[in-house]
Amino acid sequence: MIRAKNYLLLLGIFLIAVTIDAQSISIKKSINSNWKFIKNQTDQIDELPTENWKYVNLPHTWNDNDVLDDEPGYYQGNGWYKRDFFVPSYGEEKRIFVLFEGANQVTSVYINNNFIGQHKGGYTAFTFDITEQLLFGQTNQILVKVNNEVDADIPPLSGDFTFYGGIYRDVWIIEKEPIHFDFEKYADSGILISTPEVNKDFALVNIKGLLSNKSTEYSELQIDIKIKDPSNKTVFETISQIELPAGFKKEFSINDLKITSPILWSLKTPNLYRVSVILKDKQNDRVLDEVENPLGFRFYHFDPDEGFFLNGEPLKIIGVSRHQDYANIGNGLSNELHVKDVELIKEMGANFLRIAHYPQDPSILETCDRLGILASVETPLVNDITLSDSFFENSHNMMKEMIFQNYNHPSVIAWCYMNEILLGYKRKTKNDPNAYTSNYFSEVKRLASEMDSISKALDSERYTMIVNHGELDLYSKAGLSEVADLNAWNLYHGWYSENFENLDKHLDEHYKKFPNTPLLIGEYGAGVDPRLRSEEPIRFDFTHDWAVKYHKYYVDAMNKRPFVSGGFVWNFADFGSEFRVDAVPHINNKGLVGIDRVPKDVYYWYKAILNEKPVVEIGSKNWTKRTGVSLIDEKITNQTIEVYSNLDSVYLIHNGNSSEWKELVENVANFQIKFENGSNFVRAIGISDGEEIIDQVTIEFEIIPYNLKEYSNWNLIAVNLGDHRNFYDPVTRINWLPDKKYESGNWGFMGGEVYYKKSTFQSQTFKQKNVNSNQKNDISKNLKIKFGSEKNILGTENDPLFQSQRQGFDSYRFDVNDGKYEIEFYLAELEVDSESKELIYNLGNDQFDSTSPAERIFDILINDKVIFPGINLAKNIGAERAEIYKTEVLVKNDSGITIKLNSGKIPGFLNAILLRKIL
Repeated sequence: MIRAKNYLLLLGIFLIAVTIDAQSISIKKSINSNWKFIKNQTDQIDELPTENWKYVNLPHTWNDNDVLDDEPGYYQGNGWYKRDFFVPSYGEEKRIFVLFEGANQVTSVYINNNFIGQHKGGYTAFTFDITEQLLFGQTNQILVKVNNEVDADIPPLSGDFTFYGGIYRDVWIIEKEPIHFDFEKYADSGILISTPEVNKDFALVNIKGLLSNKSTEYSELQIDIKIKDPSNKTVFETISQIELPAGFKKEFSINDLKITSPILWSLKTPNLYRVSVILKDKQNDRVLDEVENPLGFRFYHFDPDEGFFLNGEPLKIIGVSRHQDYANIGNGLSNELHVKDVELIKEMGANFLRIAHYPQDPSILETCDRLGILASVETPLVNDITLSDSFFENSHNMMKEMIFQNYNHPSVIAWCYMNEILLGYKRKTKNDPNAYTSNYFSEVKRLASEMDSISKALDSERYTMIVNHGELDLYSKAGLSEVADLNAWNLYHGWYSENFENLDKHLDEHYKKFPNTPLLIGEYGAGVDPRLRSEEPIRFDFTHDWAVKYHKYYVDAMNKRPFVSGGFVWNFADFGSEFRVDAVPHINNKGLVGIDRVPKDVYYWYKAILNEKPVVEIGSKNWTKRTGVSLIDEKITNQTIEVYSNLDSVYLIHNGNSSEWKELVENVANFQIKFENGSNFVRAIGISDGEEIIDQVTIEFEIIPYNLKEYSNWNLIAVNLGDHRNFYDPVTRINWLPDKKYESGNWGFMGGEVYYKKSTFQSQTFKQKNVNSNQKNDISKNLKIKFGSEKNILGTENDPLFQSQRQGFDSYRFDVNDGKYEIEFYLAELEVDSESKELIYNLGNDQFDSTSPAERIFDILINDKVIFPGINLAKNIGAERAEIYKTEVLVKNDSGITIKLNSGKIPGFLNAILLRKIL
């Protein structure tokens, strides 16, 4: 309590000091610290408890942890915030506002228990004038209720992302003179700056705004405008006069301000001018308000045949999309973390940021302006709409808030207002053809047309864009492909569906069907669990290696087609999605970097292909602890190292031994490295203009001898059964090796099958007598999962160890020496007893699991002795839950270790085995 009182006292002194120094200039101060918070479902402030409030600092979300646990769902309801703040007595001469940069999603604000107002929508800023409710010269209290429940009248209705609740961006107290630039309706800067004409010879600037006179006196005002170039030199000045009666607002516009020989804003040289608009009292020259905004001169256009052009030069857009959450923080990021993201995007070489699926923190576009990254911003209309006047009205208002608040950013070149808006229709009508009214398509198109009209009325210079999921015919039928200036398509061929070639088909078909509409790939990406790798990757295995292959294909497809303006990787970073059940549950892991922002291999590949400055990157350098089986009669093992570079050739030095130079193919050079037990120092080297470009890493390698008896210098063998992937557990630092066939002297399986989950559709189709083997192969080929299960395994963080199985094997052998060993058996029943929830964000083959649980009972035997009898996981602990059995084995008489399963009609299984040598 003492600390809180001191804080308030100091805050009051600081406010007074700044006011005296600044006199009549507007003041903006954050109030992010020392809020009190409580979850409470009451809507009445007199029913709030007095105890159990906890201190939090903003930005804050109450869903930073519960979206990642294994409990279904996350808290969606009311969260209440309150804090005290001191308002000095001088404030009676001012207008005091509170501004929220973002709170999700319905926010009600009270000052001293008086209701101020409510804002609907979780991703745009809003402000209220709180002057009349304040006690000047006293301590005041602000109380805020935030609710993040899904509301049928407020977008978004659903989505492949978490609807985090809370005040998750900055909150400000703003002091203004009674006469000021008005910003209250849309929480914008108060000034809108446009450049209706820009070329290399001159540029025209238009400035408009709204003046507000909340004083009691008629005023004669003066507006001073100064434009300064990137070197801070004033290149334009003008003065305008305006009269404003008391209690009125008045628009003003000052047009066709001409700047000769403008210094253009571009990706390489993001030159920013500054525009100062100063409001003065004409009678005494006193400054009443001042607003400063960035200004960037650039000209651009999309051509349906030739793609995108910036400042007259062709530019293939290779960008990323971004969600706004972070590991262990949720969406309550500091500005520094937002800025770091944009810096990582720039460092990678991306030239565009699709801000999806909603407007984000102001620091994002500020950094795009400064670093030179193009951007689009979009409203949160995702998957579905509600046919109600309130939904349409809220959508319109979100569009207006988004445009007003981001209008002055030169990085922004497009406004987007829908994402996959027919995906909900597709999924629901599959089971119920009457799920939607007959006018649904026409109403969706009407809303799209209204949003497009709003955009063009507010900002005629920028493009509009709709992003659709990959069903060309569906969106054509609804008329949505003809509304916006740009069509963007979310395409996942090679991830959710089998054939990469269908990507080419879609792009070419769109060009043929809509020859006058510019085309972009709105999303493309492949999931990567950072712990998974394979030298033989397959689709949907969540390895780094498949992702690199996937992205190579997409970039190549775009580069081959000049009519494809470009595309946006989905996604820059992994992000929270509570209902996802992939290799890392509750995370959409298609990011180029992890949710903790550690780069994946594919990030380094993009860095190599997109940068002009020389780049040499060891792709798997974050995999610093590895395990492998030695070559026969040797103490080394081979493993491939990929090097990514934009140079012509590179070479490697491994523990002092140099390789030959290798030319790069698609910016990749592969080196077979003979790793030794222990430390391996690897250096990749290229040369540019006589200078060495170097990347290096030290890899600790543990080699398991091929002949387990001949060499005794091993401690542990960890095997992921039924899996072709390496899995690295960063907590235990154990590498789990892929399953393999038994070879004498070594270890592996004898017989059995790799488990994979068949869909209901597949199982029923296979039983039909008129389905031939070729049709069965076609069906199997298009399934996402070729081994194991994609489901969330409860009770573990290491889901990949339990998502694959080897069933019904004759034996699993380890040809070890006599001694004492510890064995762990990892098990999870992957057959479920009810139909899995269909996930609206799976954009490919949508046949989902629906099988009854097997009455599976089996024993585990070691060297013909039953150790674990009568295992029935489905009955005892339920399906999709991790179970680990541990035992010790004394090996004698050169018998080694032989593991068998004693099963009934339904074969038993093991998911993983860990063998540890004790003596």
